[in-house]
Amino acid sequence: MGIGNIIRKVGASSRSVSFLNSFFSALVGLSTFMLLTRVLSKSNFGAWAFFISVFTMFDMLRSGMLGSATVKFYTEKIPKLELRQIERSVGQLGAKISAFTLIIPVLYFLLGLDKTYPHYYLIAIAFMPLSFISLVPSVAIWFCQAKQGFKQMLYVRAVIQLSFLVFVFAGLFWEYSLNMVFMGYVMSWLIATLFVLFASLVKLSWVFNTEKAYRKKLLAYGKFTMTTLLGSNMLKNSDTYLIMGFLNEVSVARYSVPDRILGFIDMPIRAFTTADFPRFVALVNQKLSAELQAGFNKGLGLAIVVVWPIALFVFIGAEELVAHIAGPNYRNSSLILRIFAIYGLLLPLDRYTGITIDALGFPKMNMLKVMSMLVLNVVGDAVVLTLGYALEAVAVVSVATYSLGVVFGFIVIRRHVKLQIVKSVAVGFQLLFLKITSKN
Repeated sequence: MGIGNIIRKVGASSRSVSFLNSFFSALVGLSTFMLLTRVLSKSNFGAWAFFISVFTMFDMLRSGMLGSATVKFYTEKIPKLELRQIERSVGQLGAKISAFTLIIPVLYFLLGLDKTYPHYYLIAIAFMPLSFISLVPSVAIWFCQAKQGFKQMLYVRAVIQLSFLVFVFAGLFWEYSLNMVFMGYVMSWLIATLFVLFASLVKLSWVFNTEKAYRKKLLAYGKFTMTTLLGSNMLKNSDTYLIMGFLNEVSVARYSVPDRILGFIDMPIRAFTTADFPRFVALVNQKLSAELQAGFNKGLGLAIVVVWPIALFVFIGAEELVAHIAGPNYRNSSLILRIFAIYGLLLPLDRYTGITIDALGFPKMNMLKVMSMLVLNVVGDAVVLTLGYALEAVAVVSVATYSLGVVFGFIVIRRHVKLQIVKSVAVGFQLLFLKITSKN
């Protein structure tokens, strides 16, 4: 069954396709991860994991600088001339940001790392070309989100992930070196670039030009969203860093299992917010306050109706869930997972206040929200670990952290959007019921 047929069966709504997008990416990503652990030696897999973490950080910073800004300014209510200016400005700025990766091979040779880590040679010199090759599909994904073209967005990501999955699968029959896997990764992005250009989702003229019209606006908005995204990444990983610093690898492993399971609770929320953010931006730009409130209630309500039952299921079956996923040796992580399930209840509120703040044009406030959460989390973790409390106390700090985020978020948006939790849940149940009955 083709992806197009699957989409038609799931439903044509943006939230449905966005959810399918997130689910598909998670499934293929997990499959690729499992295959790589079998294709590469432990040392090579460690080197690959390090490369992926560096490239993901770079891609996240580039997306943070330009992705949200693209959605913010690219609306159908402005003249076509300005739309073309935005397209060329985004592509041009993306190329300039990619050019900064020249620092990686420079540092590699300047610091003598070519002598200490010779097996990183190809990765070091090819990182900059990879950053340019990956730019065109990345730009396509940003504009697909801005246009709410989530089917096209799914296709682009499918080409990237499936082509690399096929290459890694072949490694079960042929012996792969680290450099071969890296070149397969580059090729998967190159295939996606050719697909995007052939489908006319992006034009090369968007990248190679001297457009100046929207550069300042994009950068002014993007500097806050980039910092917010970086802060969110640090917030997500700060527990792990501090546990490693205060305790040991075994404690990190015990904490990581519930954290990975929590990612499945977060998956539908990310899908819904990805679909709703461009819609909220359009409503704000058109000054449709009532419609924004209604859209907020629908999105938040649907997220709550989907996520809260999952969180409840995780809370009740935490011990068995941990044992089935990670093995019986991790049963002592079940209490941590139960605490995570509690703060999982807060995630829909936190995510929807965040995208609403950005849609309203307050990226600096969203940055302050994330940074305040990061400070509380780091300080709280440091205190409980210094005082000798168990890992469960670190999880409790996360509940306090996200509670702060929810309160902060609603204080910022209260003059524009109200929290109507009962009405939101009622609308969410109504939407879910309509989706189910429409399939039958």
